[in-house]
Amino acid sequence: MYVYAPAALAKDDRRPLVVVLHGCSQSAQLVSEQSGWSRLADTYGFRVLYPQQKASNNPSMCFNWYRAADIDRDRGECASIKQMIDEFEKEYHVDSSRVFITGLSAGAAMGVVMMAVYPGTFNTGAIFAGGAYKSAVNVFSTTSAMMGWVNRSPKEWGDFVRDANPAFKGPYPKMIVYQGRRDIVVNSKNAYELIEQWTNVHGADTLADDTVADFANNVNIRKYVYRNPANEPVVTYYEVKNIGHALMINPGNCRDEGGKMVPFSVDDDFFSTYWTAIDFGLIPEPKIIGKAEVTEGEQHVKYSVPFNKGSTYSWSYPDDAVPVGPENTNELILDFGKKQGTVSVLENDSAGCYFRYPSLKVVVRP
Repeated sequence: MYVYAPAALAKDDRRPLVVVLHGCSQSAQLVSEQSGWSRLADTYGFRVLYPQQKASNNPSMCFNWYRAADIDRDRGECASIKQMIDEFEKEYHVDSSRVFITGLSAGAAMGVVMMAVYPGTFNTGAIFAGGAYKSAVNVFSTTSAMMGWVNRSPKEWGDFVRDANPAFKGPYPKMIVYQGRRDIVVNSKNAYELIEQWTNVHGADTLADDTVADFANNVNIRKYVYRNPANEPVVTYYEVKNIGHALMINPGNCRDEGGKMVPFSVDDDFFSTYWTAIDFGLIPEPKIIGKAEVTEGEQHVKYSVPFNKGSTYSWSYPDDAVPVGPENTNELILDFGKKQGTVSVLENDSAGCYFRYPSLKVVVRP
């Protein structure tokens, strides 16, 4: 059990907790450096728990996400990780409504186990190249699971989760899935089975309600959001075109940069930990505020992003829109024509860091 607790936080300071599970052949120290979670904890004021596998449990240092003795509630490794969380909460004041879990590969699969068997513990989980709960139940079935050969109905998948803790009547954790389409270790079919399992648990269907192409201005990433009958987002899927079995990082010291190149890292100009922290609600979402739908010729439509002292801003907008006033501040006013398109802004801060906000698609109605 390894803990990262920023020195600036007093022990009785009630803060969120992120549980980070490493992949095979990794350690707590390595995944801390790879993912950049500890640096974000310093900046945004939360704590991190890093469970570490023992070689005596698994010589490859993989969490045993497939062994019945380790994936049933209050048994084996899942019970050990839960005891670590409980022990952490004895030492520090934790916001129990904001406990999150994330992992890569075998750590991702064990993260799904934890969400299934202890659903009341976690708010949200972010699973990088993982698989559905009980896609494998012994070492012999792991290959079929990882290759994506295990295909069940959404209800069958959902029943595995419900049966893991039949007395549980509360809301289940929300699920975030990251999967590379070129992953030859964990086939991308696993992402769809995971989506089927957790949409079913939440009473949602398997048709995405929202789709965002080129998420965060990255052409490799498409984001899908699945909502429950109350229109709440319960499952989010980030489909990544051109990566294999790796965590996406963007080394550097700027706001949306971080992570370290180690085995199972890929520099895709996308700091996935930063965006996961946003999905967890640990970091304010960077977005352009303004109307996504206007009428032809509509005038004085305002768009804005947060003001940061010392920053300059460079805006782009539909071809026939005309700016009213300056274009180098955190606010932009437009007179629209007939063309629709996107409103984008690039911020250059006082440290020389560039940050491009996710573009806002604007529809122009007659």
